[in-house]
Amino acid sequence: MGTVEDITERREAEEQLRVREERLALALAFTGTGIWEWDIGTDRMYWSPEVMALLGNATLTPSFATFQSLVHPDDLPLTQRLMEQALAERREFRARFRMLRPDGMVRWVEDIARASYDAEGRPMRLIGTVRDVTAEQEATLALERSEQRFRELAEALPAIVWTADPAGHFDFVSPQWTAYSGEDPVLGTSGGWLAHVHPDDLAAMVAVIERAVATLQDVHHEVRLKGRNGAYRWFEIRATMRRDAAGQPLKWNGTVVDVDDAHHTREALAARDVQLTELGATAPGVMFTFRTALPCRSPAPAWRRSSGCGPSA
Repeated sequence: MGTVEDITERREAEEQLRVREERLALALAFTGTGIWEWDIGTDRMYWSPEVMALLGNATLTPSFATFQSLVHPDDLPLTQRLMEQALAERREFRARFRMLRPDGMVRWVEDIARASYDAEGRPMRLIGTVRDVTAEQEATLALERSEQRFRELAEALPAIVWTADPAGHFDFVSPQWTAYSGEDPVLGTSGGWLAHVHPDDLAAMVAVIERAVATLQDVHHEVRLKGRNGAYRWFEIRATMRRDAAGQPLKWNGTVVDVDDAHHTREALAARDVQLTELGATAPGVMFTFRTALPCRSPAPAWRRSSGCGPSA
């Protein structure tokens, strides 16, 4: 006599597993992510086809020794140390390093893995993923080089150079600020430096900052700042908002330039202009006097020419 077994649930489970595996394979293919597994006790490794494609050689024999031989020599010590620390501390292994392909190409990869342990806490197996991050890493390195060049240039300029996020929180202030103020900048904040603003200029400076953050419009303002010796000098603050290709605000780029001498020169010239204007307004009454019975005695040549009054006899 035969038996009949309802295998509907098993078939459904198998179908769900197949669908999940297809989805995983599709996701791995789209992202270029490979899967690997290492049996630490037997030193046997499995590399998925994506890993083989990343390494550029489908005939490689997967092993930990082969893996080590493909890691860039400059990156191998750190990669090994990170793996040893992850296994000892029973945490996730994560590292970025360069792989040397047999065809001579160098690729940056990101490797993430977790280990399973036996009852005594010894690592038995590592299962992980690896993906090609060459384009991302090269963009990051290019940005770092660009930022380094910017910092070197900023430190060479006589002005104080600074950058901040759209809300006005500083992420870079050149050393010239410390040289002048005697204080280190507090990055991640926006208002600590206001303690150096002259009390008579503070309200206007705060209004300028609030308007700039609200409108993201360029800043051009002069203010007195206190130096490490306690004296105030006039500075010109300029800032402009850098935007991305879509016009979205990215970062404030600004400078603070000492204009104390120029400011006082302008003040002196303005005061002299006022004096000359006042003198011109009163000059006709003081430059000459005459009576009808006496000759004109004006000492001003221009007046003599325009009035016909000649020199005294």
